[in-house]
Amino acid sequence: SCVSLIMFSTWGCNSGFGVFLAFYLNADFFPGATKYDYALIAGLTVAIGQGLSPFVMSAMRVIGFKTTMLFGSAILLAGFLLASFSTKLWHLYLTQGFLYGIGISFIFVPATTVLPGWFLKKRAMAMGLSLMGTGAGGVTYGLAANKMIQEYGNPRWAYRILGISCTISVLVAIALIKQRNPVPCVGLKSFGMIALQFKQMFSTSVLKNPFVPLIATWFAFALFGYNLMIFTLSSYAIARGMSSHQGSVLTAVLNGAQCVGRPMMGLAGDRFGRANVTIVLTLFLSIIMFAFWIPAHTFVQLLMFSILMGSCVGVANVMSCLIY
Repeated sequence: SCVSLIMFSTWGCNSGFGVFLAFYLNADFFPGATKYDYALIAGLTVAIGQGLSPFVMSAMRVIGFKTTMLFGSAILLAGFLLASFSTKLWHLYLTQGFLYGIGISFIFVPATTVLPGWFLKKRAMAMGLSLMGTGAGGVTYGLAANKMIQEYGNPRWAYRILGISCTISVLVAIALIKQRNPVPCVGLKSFGMIALQFKQMFSTSVLKNPFVPLIATWFAFALFGYNLMIFTLSSYAIARGMSSHQGSVLTAVLNGAQCVGRPMMGLAGDRFGRANVTIVLTLFLSIIMFAFWIPAHTFVQLLMFSILMGSCVGVANVMSCLIY
């Protein structure tokens, strides 16, 4: 439940960025900014959040499990609060893109190391249940952000309220989370020990196994498609002539379907094989992307598409660390 709460307040909240994206594209909030700028900001958050994983793992071995997450919480709050005072586009790059991505990484990466220590046979199911928080967070924060933006006419208070609520939720989870087999940290006194931790983490010997780069490449492409869908569905609906409320509803339904889909695909992975389930669901996603999304033009059609897509779009997140 603690891992789920962390996912709820990190990647779940980030899933609601599609609402901010739709507002920025239609309100011209930052004069001169293009849709590619906002897409780059959203991509920067994800790239940093995922790309810093080796550095965060090394930091966790140096300063400790909970200390790393507390540091991430401080950066997360700073990113939200500073984003609310942004007046120029480069401010949003540094806050929403850079700081928020760092905060997410330092919080969620240590959290993902907890479940493998507690589960073996039902590990995929446990991972699916924990990642259910991502979908639930997308529903909650997406609808809340849209309501606050509509109420105040700008995203400033939305950033502030989301920052405070996410930070409090994360701090509660950090206080309650527990590792089964805690790894002692080396501390900051010995530079040699610190360097050793980073050297072990970035050792290229792991690439000798051909499955590692193969899985990494697959996950990179799968994550690309996932974020494309999460962040652009709302703005796509508005471009089709729908209201901002309908766009936020589609994003909320997509994230809500993940709440059901992620535990189910984890259960199916434990029963029928994780690689088998991944192949079937990836094929299903490809079919509905080309056969359903492209011809869909009405709100009802996109609503059904959101349900189907959301039920299996998180397959890469659930299975990535479990297939091999």
